[in-house]
Amino acid sequence: MKEYNALPLSGKKYRLAESPFYDPRYSRLSWVDIPEGKIYSRYDDGREEVIVLNGAVGAAVPLRDQRGFLAAGRDGLYIAGNDGVSLLYDLSGVYAPYLRSNDAKADPAGRLWFGSSCDDDVHEAQGALYVYDGTVRMMQPDTKISNGMAWSLSHDRFFFSDSLYHAVFAYDYDVQSGCISGRRVLFGVQNGLPDGMCIDKNDDLWVAVWGGSRVECRSDKGELLAVVNVPALNVTSCAFGGDDMRTLYITTSGDGLGGEYDGCLFYCRVDAQGLAPDTAVVPRRTGTLGAFPAFMQRSENIKPSWQQNTPDIEGYYYTATDGSQMAFWTYKSDRVSAEHTHDYDEYMTVVSGEYTVTIDGTEYVLHAGDELFIPKGSLQGGRVTKGTRSIHAFGGERVKPHRMTRYSSGMKDKVTDFLGAVFLESGKTFDINGRHSIYNEIEANFEYFICLEQKDDIIGTAALKRLNDTDCELKTLYLYSRCHGQGLGRALARAVIEEAKNRGFERIYLDSMSGYERAMKLYKSLGFTATERYNDNDKADVFMVLELI
Repeated sequence: MKEYNALPLSGKKYRLAESPFYDPRYSRLSWVDIPEGKIYSRYDDGREEVIVLNGAVGAAVPLRDQRGFLAAGRDGLYIAGNDGVSLLYDLSGVYAPYLRSNDAKADPAGRLWFGSSCDDDVHEAQGALYVYDGTVRMMQPDTKISNGMAWSLSHDRFFFSDSLYHAVFAYDYDVQSGCISGRRVLFGVQNGLPDGMCIDKNDDLWVAVWGGSRVECRSDKGELLAVVNVPALNVTSCAFGGDDMRTLYITTSGDGLGGEYDGCLFYCRVDAQGLAPDTAVVPRRTGTLGAFPAFMQRSENIKPSWQQNTPDIEGYYYTATDGSQMAFWTYKSDRVSAEHTHDYDEYMTVVSGEYTVTIDGTEYVLHAGDELFIPKGSLQGGRVTKGTRSIHAFGGERVKPHRMTRYSSGMKDKVTDFLGAVFLESGKTFDINGRHSIYNEIEANFEYFICLEQKDDIIGTAALKRLNDTDCELKTLYLYSRCHGQGLGRALARAVIEEAKNRGFERIYLDSMSGYERAMKLYKSLGFTATERYNDNDKADVFMVLELI
């Protein structure tokens, strides 16, 4: 077995240096400092550059067609360069709030592979391994700390280290589809945890060992061939570089450590030759992004499903100076649209999924990229499959802006009388459609109006966004909820009420389809009691006024 000793590249220290790459096209060594959110570049001529992201950055992979990087940020994938940083793909819908991106690499086809891991000490270690090729796919669930990746020279094997499994795994890999299969343990690591890795021209793996002060060289069969000793405890990753690709660059972490070289970068000349890194490709086609871009998702333009003519549509809209509008819809379930007419023309195109439109009795089935013009006055209807995204241009006002009028203390009696007259008559029950028909009038009398549905957590998210610090004479919330006693709906109701309580709301007008007993079990635990109640059946729909105890 061969043994090497690494030397410090400089005396500068980093909290958690990771993701080293040497790009021979630019004679550039790059790496990140994860918690600092910084991407560093050091050129062979001595120049240095720093790119700063807004938040932690797990890795930054060189791009194939430009000098910048595809960075795996805390909650998104970003294009990062000297001219700025822009969001490419929002991962907030992929990761739980306590997860962040960790290591990342490009495969031979230019797809970005990246893993997630916990970013706190509260939750049990968890995460997954993903690939991005225009959309995000989960490739390996149930990881602990997703870390190093490498591909064989023949492009038929994939290697992956999951630190808390103390192992490096091998998979069969298909370069055309990007799929992996046949997971098996290639070798285990003792006296430390396997972290980042790279591969040389002989298909030998060079694996950083966190807590082990070393890099191990292993054959593609798992045999230990060499060790590089590193005078720092937590070794995080490594990459080949230099003019001849025989210099091994090594990153370490100094976070919480006081050793002389903890957190420094190192280099070591070895008897092996590395490969230029695979570079990341940004897909030119935008129809598979999976979500509309972040710049479109402004809160003032959101149109949640409870405000739609058809429930379970979420989206954003923009109004032009002439009153025409554009809308960007995402459908949360399979939907059927009843026949209707508009007094303005409509243009639509499907971004993804399937949308079937009927115009005056003729059926049109639309898929990604298909367009359709609907003349004003046409009798139109249709159906749409869950997950479909579409873009619509309307020649008139299709989307009504949400009203958030102020609630005054003198309105209480009027609102109570109004609600009693409309839908709290003794023995009378209103279905969901009946209730929706009076929501506009209720909205006009309440500053805060929130509707929670059982199957859509995005509605709950939008609801929380609408709880703001606007000054008013009485902090009052009208909450309509179908599902206080069931899983997701109960969690959403709790989240909304906790947020309202934290922001000083004192009174809640509750319209619940879950019955008095279920509703009060939740709200008593949050410090509210019912001061007014409008029906006597414990199991039926209930309308009541809740106030802080």
